[in-house]
Amino acid sequence: MAETTVAGVWTDSELESLTDAYLVMLHSEIEKEPFNKRQHNIALQEKINRTHASIEFKFCNLSAVLLDLERTYINGYKPRDHYQQALKDLILRRLDEFPKASTEQMNKRTMPVEDPNSKIIDSQTGASSSKSVNEGFLHSKIASDSITLDVKQDKFSKPNDIWDALTALWERSTGGSGVADRPEDSHTSRMPIAPRPAGVEEASVWFGQNLKDATIPRFLFLVGGPGAGKSHTASYLVKDLEKISPGDDGLAHRKYTYKVGNHRLDLINDATIPSDGRNLGPLVQDLQESIADENHVIACVNRGVLIEETNHFAGKDLAELTPGEVITKWLASNEAGFLPDQEWKIYSDLNLDYIQSGFLSHGSRKIAEIVAVFVDVCSLFETKPVPQLDHNNESAMTSYQSTYEIADFFARSDIPIEDYPAGVLFSKIVKQLSTLDFCDVDERFNPIAANIAALGTLPTQRSLLSIVRASEIVSGQRFTYREVWGVIARIIVGGLTETIESSNLKEHVYQMKSDNRTEIDHFKHMRKLAAIRYNQSLFGIGDITSSAKDDSKRNPVTRLTSRVDPMRDAVAGKRSSGKNKGWATPVTEAFSGPAVAGSPLKTLEEILGPEDLFSEIVQPFDRELDHAFATVMSVDTLPESQRFEFIHWYGAYLGRLYAVTHGIPAFEREVALWIEAWYSKPNLPMELESGLQTLLRPKRNPRKEKSASMIPLFDSRTNPIVGNQIDPKLALQTVEPDMRTRVDGEELFLILSEKTEIIALMPLDFAFVREATSCSQDYAGMTELTETTSPRLERFRASLLVPKFLKHENYRIVDGLDDRFITLNED
Repeated sequence: MAETTVAGVWTDSELESLTDAYLVMLHSEIEKEPFNKRQHNIALQEKINRTHASIEFKFCNLSAVLLDLERTYINGYKPRDHYQQALKDLILRRLDEFPKASTEQMNKRTMPVEDPNSKIIDSQTGASSSKSVNEGFLHSKIASDSITLDVKQDKFSKPNDIWDALTALWERSTGGSGVADRPEDSHTSRMPIAPRPAGVEEASVWFGQNLKDATIPRFLFLVGGPGAGKSHTASYLVKDLEKISPGDDGLAHRKYTYKVGNHRLDLINDATIPSDGRNLGPLVQDLQESIADENHVIACVNRGVLIEETNHFAGKDLAELTPGEVITKWLASNEAGFLPDQEWKIYSDLNLDYIQSGFLSHGSRKIAEIVAVFVDVCSLFETKPVPQLDHNNESAMTSYQSTYEIADFFARSDIPIEDYPAGVLFSKIVKQLSTLDFCDVDERFNPIAANIAALGTLPTQRSLLSIVRASEIVSGQRFTYREVWGVIARIIVGGLTETIESSNLKEHVYQMKSDNRTEIDHFKHMRKLAAIRYNQSLFGIGDITSSAKDDSKRNPVTRLTSRVDPMRDAVAGKRSSGKNKGWATPVTEAFSGPAVAGSPLKTLEEILGPEDLFSEIVQPFDRELDHAFATVMSVDTLPESQRFEFIHWYGAYLGRLYAVTHGIPAFEREVALWIEAWYSKPNLPMELESGLQTLLRPKRNPRKEKSASMIPLFDSRTNPIVGNQIDPKLALQTVEPDMRTRVDGEELFLILSEKTEIIALMPLDFAFVREATSCSQDYAGMTELTETTSPRLERFRASLLVPKFLKHENYRIVDGLDDRFITLNED
């Protein structure tokens, strides 16, 4: 019988039991003998009545004690500080039982430790600044006469208990308002924070350094969609300055003005807010005024604003552009179209996808230094590039440039999670929640506790990040921190943030325990709770009710993540055979046998073996669900239609749980191939190039090696002629185009040309890759995305029918299975 315990400080008896279990695992690791951490945890739960998460965290505390005492610790339990003194006293008494630490583990004691309080907090987006090892050149406080990012003024209050922490998720998952935060808004947070998007902190430091002594104005532009933390960054840059206008009326304004020494600073906090009734080019006019007054500028600008503004002067002669128009054009297109006699110019000295810098000049005179950060270019699920901006009188940008790269999809498990901005946020939140207990809530009926415990393993966190990254590639949309918080809320509390008030969460969790009397009702109840489990909620999978089915389309997160639901593309095979070789066979085998007798979960664990990560993430909730399934399958009176429906649902549940554990999204092969194409620019992977050629120019007869592609000349559509042609048609025999690619940020473009003549430029996105991979042996395939790609293929083929590509030798009369040359009389 388990010892009676209370939440909070562990007793000496509990610590003894914890240490005994730790020693068993430690010696197994030293002897390189396989052991199962989950089984040790379960055994300890039965003995001391602590939760899975609490035990896991205490094991990590024990590792921290051993590290401090220069003793070997279990690599799978990374040291976590702030342990209780009683634990250290116990280890000191038993110190001889622990071997001395290896050189590798001891070296970790000398590595810089990140200060969790050295952050900037964003209550809306979660964006933050960070003094990481890779960003050591940054200073939390610059100079006394500078605009600073003084982290000491940040307000970060740790949650009181698990309910307080979970309630904070409600504040993050709502998506925020459509209006930017006011500069004076408070930024108090009860949740961890994350690094700012690439380039933002570096540009902010550049802007603020010695600003009062700047000889010419500085302009900082933060460009991108809502939810990326633009206005929050701006608010921290001006928080210590004296505001001149507007007054404190409690409303959000487009523009604010501050005093900086003997100068002024104009903050365009939200360029989408109308500007004093001016309809044409309000951003341009704001910039004109700031330039005329020689004011510094910080501007938060959505890309849509830039498009609208440039349309106002699209037909204007370049030499006549005003300085505000030159800047706007540069931001919108990264080129100002200089002419020798152009009066206003921007000279660029750094041009990366996500950050640019330059000087605004009037003739030979420098008017302003400019840095623009495009906050939505770099994925928060990729390694964050780190540029260095050095302020001097000659150049805004010099010493170091860091380009943005997309990681090989199958190599993501080798990249430290802290290299991803979103990974930092994920790991900090899980770490915080893992320290808090649900106390007397039965874990068998608590899917939230199951989520937190399973997410405590680093491989599981990496796997989830990979799946969310795949959803960005498949959808063609990058998540801002607003969506990242939505993902985090989903994987912790499912869709509860949309269905109940945060004040009702505690009561709701306590009512999760099943009191149903029949086996069928019990299984239905467990299935309803399973909708909160992250392998279901991440994809918007509910209790198969009509409202739950709609969730994947209504929610801004699941609208994207549902596209990579692993069960949409469950490929037969075993993961042990290699990545990209299929994965669903073990799940299928677990459901073999008449009427699915026994436990599919236990069968799956036996098939996979104890070394598979899957056994680490299975929680008491999953075992109760499995027991409820096995029980309901034994009910003789269960209707066959309901029996098969239950089997189908539970099979998909376990399939998703296994796939998510291993970071397997739907269409994994196509996602990996798109990344390979992005990385191998300007060349194409051979597999993709072959499929694209078939997609663009399907042969009339794929069985013939030299069969050509024929486009009808006078049809309403340019669908190639395939097979037998009953009525004779005039057609154009097309040639095989040359293919190369180019990259703009995360966008990949396919350039098609004939010799040196460019025929077409089209986005090479996931839809195109999926269509291309469906082609085989010169036969064009068809997928659910055919309707998406068809218009682009139509435009490409239509581009071949313009006069410069209509060569006489390529005309054909197509009749039956034959085609004939025709001769045109030019008379």
